[in-house]
Amino acid sequence: MTTLNLCRIFGTVRDAAGRVRSNTLVSAQAVTPQVNQGALQYNQAVTTVTDGAGYFELFLERLVQVNFVIEDTGVDITKTVPDLASQDFTTWA
Repeated sequence: MTTLNLCRIFGTVRDAAGRVRSNTLVSAQAVTPQVNQGALQYNQAVTTVTDGAGYFELFLERLVQVNFVIEDTGVDITKTVPDLASQDFTTWA
């Protein structure tokens, strides 16, 4: 059995005025396909919804390039998941 090394990506979603955004969809999907039994396969998106304080967390495989989207905020970026146990989204470089 293979155990994935996961990184916890977390943060608080806010609107342009700085107010927290609850019930906002946050998702990440691998950009490159993974090989599964010799066949290329795209992973389904890992998703969550922010809580009442705008907080979210996702657990993503380390060192995988992902497309990260926060619904209705304009955030739609591609990043490589760091090789860390956790990373605050606001300081993810």
